[in-house]
Amino acid sequence: MGPRPIPTASQPAKSSLSPETKQSQFELGIWYTISLWPALSTAVANSWGGPDSSDKRDWLAGAISDLFTTHPDDATDADWLADFLSGEMDEEFEVVVDDDSNVEVAREIIRLRREIAEGDLRGVERVERMYRERRPAARVSVSAVDQDVDDDDDEEDEEDDADEDVMDVDVDEVPTLVSARERSKPEVDEDGFTKVPSRRKR
Repeated sequence: MGPRPIPTASQPAKSSLSPETKQSQFELGIWYTISLWPALSTAVANSWGGPDSSDKRDWLAGAISDLFTTHPDDATDADWLADFLSGEMDEEFEVVVDDDSNVEVAREIIRLRREIAEGDLRGVERVERMYRERRPAARVSVSAVDQDVDDDDDEEDEEDDADEDVMDVDVDEVPTLVSARERSKPEVDEDGFTKVPSRRKR
């Protein structure tokens, strides 16, 4: 037998990553992957899920991570995970995904899970790099399109600024994911009725 290969920074030995590190890297990979999803990034940029659209994106990343603990067999099935993604997009953002992009996102997440379990973080590094590279271009595109619509409308200018703020996320400060089980419970008024939060229609 020949000498064992020396692990590199991008391909560390399996034993070099603790379970906690693998989990945190998986969560990062999920966040970057869904943030690169055009259907979701567009919904967040336009606040189709309401003023807390970016929080809903972060919650969704945490919910996906939870699935691999609560439904480990189902979560590793791309079709099942894709159905979950499309269901949440409809429920939280009122977006119907009909281009099969949810299947691609599901496959990417499952691929990341498998690679990280083997101690390979190159997939996480790749989606992070893609996010960093695409973010500035996306922000410029939103700004240019909005200015062409009506440069003299003060109200639209204010909305443009809000959209740019949404797209201009500090990539060095990826939010801590919120577990689906920790999501806030719906409010109940004094008459015992559940308050349903209003949603902004597209």
